[in-house]
Amino acid sequence: MTYRLPINKEPLIRAYTTSGFVDAIISNELAVGNKLAEFYLYDYQKTLWQESLKGIRLESNNNLLSVFVEPYQSEATGQVYRVLNKKDELMIRIDSHLFANPWETFSISIRPMNKESDADDEIYSIGKFVRGGLFVRINEQVKSYFNENHVKAMPYWLKFEHLNSGIKCMCSCDGETWETLECAEVQKSVDGYYCIGVDLQYRGNQYFNWLFSNFIQLNGGTQANQGLPIMYSGYTYKSYTLCVLNPFITAIPIRRDLLLAKNFSLWDFIVENISMNRYIEVNIDEFYIPGTQAYNAYRYPHGNLIFGYDSDGQNVDLLHYYNGKPKIITVAYQDLINAFEKCEDVIEFINLYEYYRSQVGYGINVERVCTMLQYYLSGDGYHDIGLGIYAEPQNVVYGIELYDDYIKDYPSIDVFLNDVRISYMFNEHKNVMRERIKYLISSGVVCFNEAQEIVQQIETLTQLSQMLMYLVMKNMMQPILDIYAKVTHYMTLSKSLELKTYSNLINILRQKLCKISFNAKNPYGTLTALADGIHIKSGNFILKGKNVVFEAIPQAGYTVDKWILEGDKANSSSTSKLEVNNIYADINVTMIFVQIID
Repeated sequence: MTYRLPINKEPLIRAYTTSGFVDAIISNELAVGNKLAEFYLYDYQKTLWQESLKGIRLESNNNLLSVFVEPYQSEATGQVYRVLNKKDELMIRIDSHLFANPWETFSISIRPMNKESDADDEIYSIGKFVRGGLFVRINEQVKSYFNENHVKAMPYWLKFEHLNSGIKCMCSCDGETWETLECAEVQKSVDGYYCIGVDLQYRGNQYFNWLFSNFIQLNGGTQANQGLPIMYSGYTYKSYTLCVLNPFITAIPIRRDLLLAKNFSLWDFIVENISMNRYIEVNIDEFYIPGTQAYNAYRYPHGNLIFGYDSDGQNVDLLHYYNGKPKIITVAYQDLINAFEKCEDVIEFINLYEYYRSQVGYGINVERVCTMLQYYLSGDGYHDIGLGIYAEPQNVVYGIELYDDYIKDYPSIDVFLNDVRISYMFNEHKNVMRERIKYLISSGVVCFNEAQEIVQQIETLTQLSQMLMYLVMKNMMQPILDIYAKVTHYMTLSKSLELKTYSNLINILRQKLCKISFNAKNPYGTLTALADGIHIKSGNFILKGKNVVFEAIPQAGYTVDKWILEGDKANSSSTSKLEVNNIYADINVTMIFVQIID
C-alpha cells in the first residue's frame, strides 16, 4: 500500500527547514495552483453549450472539463450553459476543486437567459462548498446541508431534474444513490427562456493573502542568540519548545523518548500518522541517507519531513533540504531507522503537522503590509504575529538595520561570508517582495502605472541579492581578494534602494489607509485600541471606513477625566471607552486620567 500526502516541491519560503516545511505543506497542490476544478459533464456537446468566462480558462476532453485560473487572480467567474428544455436533466461529477478559499462554491443552476450569474432573483441552484457541505438556492432563499454525506470528499455528484415547471435538486456520494434536497416550481421567465449550466466562483487564494501579508520584517544579526543568524519576525514559526499557531497548520510535538519508551517502532509511528494525514518531521543523520549531499561523506544531523510511505517496499518519502534547496527522495526504511538511531544531535521532539483547512478564510491585509514595511524601515523590534498579538522585542537587530550590522567591521563581514544562510535569506526576502508586488497589482490593491517604478526597483534589489549570494558561495570555494569591499558595496547599495523602494510603496498603500495614533497624557493607566476586534498599536494603519474602539484602563485610585480627539473634547457614552466610526482620515486620540478625590 502506498500513501502520500500532498506537498509543494518548490515552496517560496525555504531558507530554513523551520519555515520551509510549513510552507511546503500549506502550499500543497490541492490548495495552490492554476487548476481551479475538474468535472465531468454528462451531456456535454460543445456545439450546444455556451461559455461566459471572466478570468477563467476552460479546457475540455470530451465530457471531462478542466478549469484554470491564474493563482494571483483576485476574482474570477465562469458559467457553462445551454438552453433549458421542457423535460431536462443535468448531472455533473466534481472530481477536484482547489481549496483556495473555504467559501468557494461549485454549483449547477437554472436561471433566465442573459441573467448575470450573481443576480439575486430567479436563481435555482445546488452547489458544494469546497470546505465541505452543500447548499440549495431557490431565488433569494438559501439552505445549507452539512450531514456526513454532504461533507464527503471528491468525487461528488450533483443533479437537476426538470419537468414542465418543476425541478428537483439532488446529490450523491457515489453517482448511484441519490438524495433529493429540495423541490421547487420555476417561475415563468419574461422572455420565456431559461438556461441550465455550471457556475464557478473564485475570490482569490487565502494562502497568497496570508503569505504576502507576512514575511516582511527580519531580525538577527552578528550578535543574535536565537539559533539562526537571520529569520522572519512574527512568522508563525516552529521551534522545539514553541509551536505558534498559523491559519493553516496545527503543530503537535511528540517527545522522542516517549516513542522509544512505549516500544513503538518508527515504522508503525509513520504509518499511523501519515494515514491520519499528519506530516512528520524527524531529525536524522543524513550521512546514512542515500541521495543526500552528506551521504557517506560527513555527519550531518538535520530535519527531514516525511510525507508518504510504501508498505510493500518498506520505503518512505522525504522532503529534504540542503542550503535552502528542497529535494524529494524515497528512502528505504532500514536506512531511515539507521539514520534516526545513530543521530548524535538528538532533538527532544518529533514534530507532527496537520494541514487544517481554515473554515474562515484569510483576506489580504493591506494595513498589516503597510505597518510591517514601516517596522522594517525603522528597525522597530515588534514581533508582530498578527491578530493583535505582539511578542516582546528580542536582543537582535531588526529590519533594514541588518545591512549595517553585517558590514560594520571585518569580523561582522566574516560572519556574513561564513554562513551562506544569511545571503540566502536576504535573497529569499527580495524574491518574496517581488512576488508580493505582483500580487498587490493582480489583486487590484495597487495599479500597475503607480507601481511601475517600484516593480523595476524590486527587480534590481533581487539581482543585487543574487550577486551577494553568488559572491558568498564563490568565496567559500576560493577566497576573493577584494571580497570585503564588494560585500560592503552591494549591501550599502541594497539598503539605499530598499529605503527608497519601500517608502514609495508605503506612500501608495497609505492612500487607502488611515493612521491611528493614541496615547494617555499621564502615566496613571493604559490605553488600548481595537479595529474590528483586533488590537492595534499606536501608529498602526486601518483601511478607510473602519471603526476603532479605544479603551482606558486606569490604575487604582484614578479615573478617566476626558477624551480628546484631534484636539477637541470627544463625546463618549462611557468614561472608559471611546468609539470612532467610519474613519477616513488619520486621527489622534488622547486620554487624560485624574485622581479620584473622596
